[in-house]
Amino acid sequence: MKSCQLLKSILFICFVQLVLCSNAQWVSQDISIPKGWSAVYVRLDPAPPSSCRELFQDTPVKKVCLWRGNAKITNIDINNPSKTYVGDDWYFWDSGLVTNDVETTLRNIEGDHTYLVYSEDKYDLSLKGHPCVPCNTWLGSSYNLVGFQVDPVDNRRSSESSYLTFEDWFSDEDAIECSHRETEVIYAITSDPENTKDIYELDITPYVNNKSFAVNPAMAYWVYARSHSDFTGDISVKPALGVVDFGSSLNESMVTLENHRSSDNYVTVRYRESDPHPETGEVAPRVPLMYFKNALDDYGWHAFPDEGINLSLSGGKQYSLRIAVDRTRMNAADDKGEGWAGIIQYGGAYGSLIDMGVHAEFSSDLSAVLWPDGLWYGDVVFTECTRIPSMTNQAALAPVSYPLKGALILHISESADVKATLMQRALLVHGEADDSGKVDYILYDKEKNLPSGLNVTKFSSVLFGFRNSIGADPESIPLKKVSFDWTVGADDVDNPFKHPYHPAHDGLNADFSGPSLTEEIFAVQHHLELEWDLSELDMAEHRASLWQPSETLEGCCTMTLKNLRKNPISLRGRFELRRIAPVGAVNK
Repeated sequence: MKSCQLLKSILFICFVQLVLCSNAQWVSQDISIPKGWSAVYVRLDPAPPSSCRELFQDTPVKKVCLWRGNAKITNIDINNPSKTYVGDDWYFWDSGLVTNDVETTLRNIEGDHTYLVYSEDKYDLSLKGHPCVPCNTWLGSSYNLVGFQVDPVDNRRSSESSYLTFEDWFSDEDAIECSHRETEVIYAITSDPENTKDIYELDITPYVNNKSFAVNPAMAYWVYARSHSDFTGDISVKPALGVVDFGSSLNESMVTLENHRSSDNYVTVRYRESDPHPETGEVAPRVPLMYFKNALDDYGWHAFPDEGINLSLSGGKQYSLRIAVDRTRMNAADDKGEGWAGIIQYGGAYGSLIDMGVHAEFSSDLSAVLWPDGLWYGDVVFTECTRIPSMTNQAALAPVSYPLKGALILHISESADVKATLMQRALLVHGEADDSGKVDYILYDKEKNLPSGLNVTKFSSVLFGFRNSIGADPESIPLKKVSFDWTVGADDVDNPFKHPYHPAHDGLNADFSGPSLTEEIFAVQHHLELEWDLSELDMAEHRASLWQPSETLEGCCTMTLKNLRKNPISLRGRFELRRIAPVGAVNK
């Protein structure tokens, strides 16, 4: 259960809920509330109205209590239940005492929380809201009122029983030991239809080592924890940003899965569309989602299959699942007002069943979604060059006899100031890949800044001879073309006119008696344009089609050089780039 000692966690959950409230990921939960007292677990963040007064108006539900979890409960006394419950440890809502919410200490029902509920009759509560990824903080040396996100009937297990027992559920969690103990550690509220007692006098029943009892996904239980724990099940799911929201500019996100079993675990990841909107009944178009597969014979992005994907996690290990939105399949006409949405469901082999929302927005401005951050490397091949038949003819591009090929290195930055950079050299430091193929990268542009003893891959380009990286013209990025300008100075050692084997280009006149009236040493100006392929259909339908699932880019490349001769010289050809490392910053 949540502890007020972890204020940051609570604030973070609140932030996540605020973010999700504007999105279109909807899931449903049905809870059967018996007559009398019962404990329920709410796994989703309900859509308005979510206040107790509005939610339970004209229903038999009369009392709702939320355990504050800021005081340790070290004893569950079956013979004297009044010793178990202390009034200061609860927030409450009581329809019989108040007529509005001002006088109550419990206002709203929230997701990933447990509640004690008193109903005068059986009642089926149907909720619709946003999915919540479970996040528990258990008090040590105390009983905790908790619920779990589990598969209602866990038929995937291979044991003799198709139901998930508490002993199975906690088998690898040291803080909660269900077996080989003299005292009971798990209790459930007795749903006695005739029980009209107050919360301080509830009847409770122990549940431990009961092979026939299944963990109920809608119920909550008192569970004793010997020490602090954040246990939520056999697997945990942690999105990189707390939620998976691509917005209108983000292309890729990371979800960390962790296996909390000591043995191997198999996780099934399924993807489906959101439930209908609770008011309009509209179903948001499903985010065109992809996942990254890292195998020797299958390396790259794939559309998320309808049958889901299966992942194998070693005991106690983490797995980094890379997911991305394929914006080539997003069309402005499909937007129903809430953007694109979807639900990813993670199912562990030992009972966990976790829903996570996904959201994306369409943007007709391609500037933010042209390229994902990272190091892009490839080739450029010039097949045409300026030809001047005579001094009186206009310069014209004509095919060359031998194509000129060179390396092209671009870095797309996470910074909004200089989005694209043309590099002459790149030094990529990389660690070892984990089980999921994830590799940590650090990017340098100068060897003198590179620490020793690291795994380094070096890239360089002879075709582009400049000392420092060249930032793109900011005005050239927004639509479909990016350009770079740089000058090789007259005194630069890379200037072809300043070469020891070209003494005629020394800046002197013909008899070497003084400076030349017309300079013989020139500063050579370069202008490079990269224009990627974008079809007329893509432009007409406003689709952000630059980033392909293969993470490759193709297009036309033009380079113009001035001061090599009287007239500018131009070269034109094709380029192809591939993202080789998702690293958004360069260490200078």
